[in-house]
Amino acid sequence: MSAESTPLVALAATLAMLAIAVWTDLRQRRIPNRLVLVGLGVALALSVAPGGIGLRSALLGMAAGFALLLPLHLLRVMGAGDVKLMAAVGAFVGLQAVLMVVLLTLVAGGVLALAWALGLGRLRDVLRNVRAGLFLCAADIAGRSLPRPESLPTIQARIPYALAIAAGAVAQAWMGTT
Repeated sequence: MSAESTPLVALAATLAMLAIAVWTDLRQRRIPNRLVLVGLGVALALSVAPGGIGLRSALLGMAAGFALLLPLHLLRVMGAGDVKLMAAVGAFVGLQAVLMVVLLTLVAGGVLALAWALGLGRLRDVLRNVRAGLFLCAADIAGRSLPRPESLPTIQARIPYALAIAAGAVAQAWMGTT
């Protein structure tokens, strides 16, 4: 593989992994661990290929992607598969880019959540839960403690968040090439 083709192969592999993740998340509301592991393996292999981002950047991107979404999983806002998928995306794009991918993913996730709630006719309930959750978080932080997951309102709908992760990654790739 040439140094010039490695970034294109990495982009194609990232997009393929995300397409499969979105498909399975839409159909089964889960992201297969095998898909994430294969994605991580490909990302790490490409990182050391000529023209790759480097192993250090891939590992730091993986760790950052995981660490930035882990609190949302601990608060029961998203599933573990979503956190692992973002770690794999981070391994493909590296530390610098994964920060933007996470930011764009969170924006896309907010839009997706509002659209999902609107489609289910539950927008008022979701907004009430968000308000209550923010109040409880603020109260916990004011009391110098972290929010406890059991103190937050539960939301019953499971949103295919792989769609938001894919949107964030594609938006970052597009912004990075313009």
